[in-house]
Amino acid sequence: MRSIGSVVEIISSDGCRHTGSVYTVDPVSESVVLATVPEDNSKKELDLKLILGHAIRSMTPIAEQGPVLKLDNLFKPQNQSNLSGADLKQHQERLRSWLLKNRLPVSVCKEDSSVLIVADILRVQAPYTAESCQCTNEIVLGRIQGLIKNMPVGDHPMACI
Repeated sequence: MRSIGSVVEIISSDGCRHTGSVYTVDPVSESVVLATVPEDNSKKELDLKLILGHAIRSMTPIAEQGPVLKLDNLFKPQNQSNLSGADLKQHQERLRSWLLKNRLPVSVCKEDSSVLIVADILRVQAPYTAESCQCTNEIVLGRIQGLIKNMPVGDHPMACI
């Protein structure tokens, strides 16, 4: 975990060498995600490589701090940045109403008012679409996502975009 952000060289069990900045490490499987900037970086993209923990023979630090990689927005929905605070609040209320209409217990999170809590186990964050749901129970997650995807167009949070 201390290697996050540093440049490392990983030698895998098949003898391949992988070099890049450590983006994250899974603490359970010890798998490592390496990020590198391609040599022909005309599109300003990053290459991400997942090295599975069981395949890592050795990991050697090359540099203490690698290039600063802007990965924060890589996994966030693109539509969220285009919406104003008032629009997001309106989308949140539409989704809350839709879920209540379908007899699901839904409330606004006490710690973060931008998050909806459904049945005390599922969280929906802005921009309040099926993709912005988080839940550890796959069955519940799938059913709520299906319900959100089937929301009538006039009621759908992203209908006005």
